[in-house]
Amino acid sequence: MEISQRINKILENRQMSIAELQRKTGMKKSTIYDITSGTNKNPRINTISQICESLNISIDELIYDNKNSKLITKIKKLEEKDLEI
Repeated sequence: MEISQRINKILENRQMSIAELQRKTGMKKSTIYDITSGTNKNPRINTISQICESLNISIDELIYDNKNSKLITKIKKLEEKDLEI
């Protein structure tokens, strides 16, 4: 699945519009539209980072499929527990 499809799926699941994402990120409408429409297939990492931050997800969760993101989340929790010991 492409980044545009993943972002759109997240927005749909959260009942969030592209306009809301644009407001949260502070990016230009055209930038968000180009990414979510798939026109820009290779957005810059800082742009992706800003979108992820606005959606409160990690870049890993955006890039990898849902199954992998759940695994990554579990690994992060285990790592955090190890750091507490």
